[in-house]
Amino acid sequence: MPSDRVTVAVRVRPWLGTDRGARRCSIAVDGNAAELLDPQNGGRRAQFCFDHCFDSLATLDAQADQEIIFDTLAGRLLTSAADGYNVTVFAYGQTGSGKSYTMTGSSAAPGFTPRFVSALCANCEAARQANPRSEYAIEASYLEIYNETIRDLLLPIRSGKGGKGAGASLRVREHPRTGPYVEDLSKIACSTAAQVSTLLEHGNSVRAVRGTNMNAASSRSHAIFSIRLTQRQPIDADADEDAAPTAGTPSRASMIERVSKVHLVDLAGSERAKRTGAAAVGRVQLSEAGAINSSLATLGAVISALAAAGRRGTTHVPYRESVLTFLLRDGLGGNARTLMLATVSPAAVDFQETWSTLRYADSAKRIVNEARPNLDPTQTLVLQLRDEIDELRAALRRGSGKGGGPADAAAMAAVREELGVSEKLMAEATETWEMKLRRAAALAEERLQQAEKMVAEPTGTAGHTAPGTRRKYQRMAAALRWIIVSGEEVLSRSQ
Repeated sequence: MPSDRVTVAVRVRPWLGTDRGARRCSIAVDGNAAELLDPQNGGRRAQFCFDHCFDSLATLDAQADQEIIFDTLAGRLLTSAADGYNVTVFAYGQTGSGKSYTMTGSSAAPGFTPRFVSALCANCEAARQANPRSEYAIEASYLEIYNETIRDLLLPIRSGKGGKGAGASLRVREHPRTGPYVEDLSKIACSTAAQVSTLLEHGNSVRAVRGTNMNAASSRSHAIFSIRLTQRQPIDADADEDAAPTAGTPSRASMIERVSKVHLVDLAGSERAKRTGAAAVGRVQLSEAGAINSSLATLGAVISALAAAGRRGTTHVPYRESVLTFLLRDGLGGNARTLMLATVSPAAVDFQETWSTLRYADSAKRIVNEARPNLDPTQTLVLQLRDEIDELRAALRRGSGKGGGPADAAAMAAVREELGVSEKLMAEATETWEMKLRRAAALAEERLQQAEKMVAEPTGTAGHTAPGTRRKYQRMAAALRWIIVSGEEVLSRSQ
């Protein structure tokens, strides 16, 4: 990962049962080089070179299993997060090429995301043991983008007047200092790695999935699992590292704060409606495919524009043309260290999709980010928000004394809305860790009740819950009970 260029790794998936009768290979991997053979054009060859290539066609996946991929790629990203840099990892490729397997994996072979979560939490605990005066706080969020609307995957499903729940559509806003963000997206305080992992599993269980001709469990949404890691360390931590901690807690004035945001992204697959069967099934599936392809086309345009900017200088980058690219702006040419995992099929029948993926991956490796550590961002943000709120309240006082027409009324409504947004950001920035833990415990209790309800109530046309589904909710309920108990213990210790 030289300098702050986007690192690109390509993974060739193994043969699948769906490839039966079409096992003619179109790609060969040699070290970090990938050679693509066009089956329709006289065997024309195209060669690409990336930071890493993993060939899962090898027997038993021995050359590119989940552990090898994580161990090869995660080290510098974990170090970057610990140093206060933002980190973005995203998987890109056609439907059925192994994106979700690479990012999420299975219980027997965990993917990049659960491994990264475990390693990040383990590193924080090791650092805390090494320097007990340091403080570490982890908050997790999980959203999906389905048909260009955003849904919170960690909120319980609510109906009626119960407030925004998992089914509610959320709004994207932008703050001049923090950049794009999702308004009202839950940020769950976590005190253990197991709690973070349970939230990840819960979000995966409610994500939009539908079977297609190319993938029996195709992700129909883009999913972004985010971790906000806040570290506070004594300014003299290096000098006193071996000394016994003094009585009491260091004042915030003597602490340096580092905040890193980690985004782990599993994109929906690029696809042709004819091959996936969407065109033949109905309008819903066709609409899904259209939204997926449109947002991925914008992602491709962003990658191409950034690659061109690296060669020719400043150019327009169409971040705002889709929700996905707007939210990933930091990871693509912005303030982050980024890894792109391009997943491809080895089958000749998938040549066009593989060719397209490799071309975008080849462009992505030319993107240069402007990563910088985020030092003391909370204090700076609070001061800026305080000034904004004072100015907006003053504007409202000035406007309330005027008897203006509809234009003035509309302007005042806009000021009130902006004031509400700033006050909400201020409340979030100044919320104590104990308050966050209480809110996390309340949400866990609500999710537990829903999981137990899903176990107890019959579902489906046959009037019963499928055994696999029932077991999934039983496991989730057990994990949520543990989270509530452990969260209460952490909260009582903090008090």
